[in-house]
Amino acid sequence: MVEEAILDYIKVNLDKNDIDEIVSQIEKDKEKERLVNQVEQLKKDLEKIQTRKRKFQMMYVDDLISKEDYIERTQEMTTEEKRIKATLNEMVIPSDEDIHYQEELHNMLSEFQSIYGSLSVEEWKTMVNEIIKNITLNAFKESPRQRPDIKVNIEYK
Repeated sequence: MVEEAILDYIKVNLDKNDIDEIVSQIEKDKEKERLVNQVEQLKKDLEKIQTRKRKFQMMYVDDLISKEDYIERTQEMTTEEKRIKATLNEMVIPSDEDIHYQEELHNMLSEFQSIYGSLSVEEWKTMVNEIIKNITLNAFKESPRQRPDIKVNIEYK
């Protein structure tokens, strides 16, 4: 009876958690895609700066611009190049390994009932001790049924 209440509680919460996990994963995927696109754009900007630097160098060599103009332009481009590189270094893109771990965790949680059925009593106790911080059972005698209603509250670690 208590085990059924605990399993029902966990099943309901896993369903809610599964939905939350799916929404969270979609948001993470969108964020990762946005970051990857931003990184690609910044790399293209770096390539453009390198191309412009080479053009200004050629213009200076061909005496089409003065030395002062050349120095001023290359300094501007070098400053912009440093800013872009600093931005790239600060960006953190979740790795595929992180996503793989989240998928494994999601699969384990969704298969909880089948795992539970295959556990011995000792394994079940160990699992509960590893996952659950506190279980509170409240029995309500004012139930229309012959046995009291049980409310389960579980605090996870």
